[in-house]
Amino acid sequence: MKFIKHTENQLKKTIKLSVQLQKEAESLVNQHRKEKTILKKIKQISNSFWLKCDIQFDVIIVSAEKKYLFNYLSGAFGNKNLQKGAKKLSEFMHDTRFTDGIQHLTARAIGDKNIIDKVICSLNHLSKLGYSTNKGSFFAEIESLCSDMTQKLKSDKGVILVGVSSTEKLEPFDRLLAHEIFHLVLIANGIWFQGIKEKYADLDEGLAILLERRYSKRRKDIVAWFWEENLMLDKDARIKKIKKMYNDLKKWGSDS
Repeated sequence: MKFIKHTENQLKKTIKLSVQLQKEAESLVNQHRKEKTILKKIKQISNSFWLKCDIQFDVIIVSAEKKYLFNYLSGAFGNKNLQKGAKKLSEFMHDTRFTDGIQHLTARAIGDKNIIDKVICSLNHLSKLGYSTNKGSFFAEIESLCSDMTQKLKSDKGVILVGVSSTEKLEPFDRLLAHEIFHLVLIANGIWFQGIKEKYADLDEGLAILLERRYSKRRKDIVAWFWEENLMLDKDARIKKIKKMYNDLKKWGSDS
């Protein structure tokens, strides 16, 4: 119990985001959401791939630490067995994937309640291990975040979880938001390769990068090369090719 108490104290300190950074990030998000040209451009790019773009979404801003811990509890970073993962939560906090990742502004698009269900399952394991569920505890903080996301998903809104780093300068991040909006667009169009098998997650990321690169005009990314080469087609043929590959992988996944 002493070890758990120590871990809990670390977690409570770790997940806090300063009031100043919270306000700055919220201001930037509001600024981008008011600029109709941004969403207009995203819709134009989506339409060029024959993707419907009539989505609604909300942005939740947390510390980069809280966002990465949420990801870990949802089964990311090799946390396949959530019960074992709960026991190794303290170890993850010293993992370079965590300590390096929290140095940067990051985000995650969430359009599926299964992700939240996994986090809740992890929280239940933490509770059984003896972690406090009291108000203000790490458990209560993550549980509240899950509840907030669940309500938004119930009202047919996607969620973009933004993790703000205390070490990286906070600058306009419309490219980051655009990338995550494209993830939500793909999910809304029934394209979520990770939902078939986790090993296909790079296909989702590659597609989002391909779309976002058309928004930001940034250089090609190696994860998007597969799609770059395979989608040099007329726009009405692009979605057909994506859907065919998605349905084929879904069929093979269910057969294996």
